[in-house]
Amino acid sequence: MRQRHIQPEVKPSSPQVADDPKLKELADKADKIVKKDKFLSANKLKLSDDQRAALIKTLEMLEGNQLYHSTYSTGSAPANGKYPFNMSHWGGHCGTVCCIGGTAQWVLGKHVDMSTFCGEPLDALFFPNHLKLPDWSHLTPEVAAIALRTYLETGKEDWRGALKKSKEVK
Repeated sequence: MRQRHIQPEVKPSSPQVADDPKLKELADKADKIVKKDKFLSANKLKLSDDQRAALIKTLEMLEGNQLYHSTYSTGSAPANGKYPFNMSHWGGHCGTVCCIGGTAQWVLGKHVDMSTFCGEPLDALFFPNHLKLPDWSHLTPEVAAIALRTYLETGKEDWRGALKKSKEVK
């Protein structure tokens, strides 16, 4: 008896996420939502719930391209719906240039004494003195986002790792 060979029907391939910019954007957003679940609790981070929430919102602003890298210390203002960011300047509530800590304080919506929002474990994240840079103004929002995400997931500061990862992405 002769066997009949049947050719499988070949269907056209479905579009891949990488082929469609809208799909890629949605996939990236979904990935960030899933990654959000990896954040340590406020207790493990040794923060208040408000501080943790403010840092998460700051990360969302950094990763969501809502902050632009500003080289000015004062006088910068929101531009095109984005707020100025510079790690060399704490900033304030009026939309002036802010660093991670200043942005988080601004997100809280109230003035917080730096001593209550800083100190261990946040000092090395907010004030990366150990990097041996002429100043911190070259730390972009992209690098800051990597450093802040690492902190929220591990409780540890890793600016060196953030700088390395940002160079690998480019």
